[in-house]
Amino acid sequence: MLQVLIDSSASIDYGRSLSVTTSLPRMGEFLLCLFLRDEKEASLIGDFTEEYGELTEKVGPRAAVFWFYKQVFTSVPFLIQRRSATNCNLLLKQFLCNATRD
Repeated sequence: MLQVLIDSSASIDYGRSLSVTTSLPRMGEFLLCLFLRDEKEASLIGDFTEEYGELTEKVGPRAAVFWFYKQVFTSVPFLIQRRSATNCNLLLKQFLCNATRD
C-alpha cells in the first residue's frame, strides 16, 4: 500500500484479466490509508483505483479526480465512525471483563 503512495504510476492486477495502470491522487489515497483498519477495508483503495482508471478513460482526468475526492470525503467520516465504534466496543468489553472479576 505504501509503495502505491511512493510510486507515481502503479500497475495494479486485480486477479482478473483486467489490469489497470493508473495513479490515484496521492493526498486522497493518503487520507484513506490513515483511516483504514484492516485488509478488508484496504480493498476499498483497489476498488477506487479500478473505477478511477475507468473514469479517466471515459470522462477525462479532471472529472475522475473530482469523483475520487468526493468518494474520499464521503468515506473518511464513515471510516472514523467505524474505528471509534470498534474502540468503544473494545473498551466496554474490557470494562465488563474487569467488573465481573471482582
